[in-house]
Amino acid sequence: MKAKVLNSFQRHLKKDSSTVMNSSRVNRTASAQPTKMFVIKSGSPWGDYDYIKRLGQTILVRQRSSYFRLANMQESPASNFIQQTQVLARVSHPNIASIYDVYYYVDKILLVTEHLDISLDQLDFQSYELEEWEMATIIAEALKGLTYIYFMNISCQHLKMANFSLSVNGTIKLSLENVVHREVENPMFAPVLLELPVLEEIIGAMTISRYHTSADQGCSKEALSFLSWSRSGSLQNLLDNVSR
Repeated sequence: MKAKVLNSFQRHLKKDSSTVMNSSRVNRTASAQPTKMFVIKSGSPWGDYDYIKRLGQTILVRQRSSYFRLANMQESPASNFIQQTQVLARVSHPNIASIYDVYYYVDKILLVTEHLDISLDQLDFQSYELEEWEMATIIAEALKGLTYIYFMNISCQHLKMANFSLSVNGTIKLSLENVVHREVENPMFAPVLLELPVLEEIIGAMTISRYHTSADQGCSKEALSFLSWSRSGSLQNLLDNVSR
């Protein structure tokens, strides 16, 4: 039983590694794929949505055509309008919040996306004794969304735990806020800590309570190895470590 517990972290990561790796391979060739039809509406969004309240930099709205559908509305400057919309037009993934509408209004881009009820930073991980397989599940799901947008040349450097939320069916999804296009010559070999700092934040939040526990209660060597790769080394190193 103890051996099963010690190996659970790496086994569960390995279980989902093919999905993560396949996703990254697809993303590296995404620019060669046809772009889906993407409609940008010019004008006010308030004919389609009702204002509910402001949540930080996000506005919670209700879709008029579907009374019970809530959505998040985010605004950003239209200074790089063409580049932003080209990126958004290619984003479609089960671990990314769905895009409902995009508006160009008063020199701003208004992005309307799926509303997710609770973000990871609202979960008090220290109040729960998470098993390593549970931690691995959260990390693997977060990695799916991260690697997808990373290889779409969308910057992940400013993402926080608050950008990851749970959908009503329990799926961990990444919300699209502050979409920024970036260029990296060899993204697979960019330092993980610099390019994906949010990954370390998520792992740290879940494992910090185990740092000073005994060997029997602390993290397994597999979990510590993965944590080490998330702090240093490249994204390629990290994905290789997951697939072992």
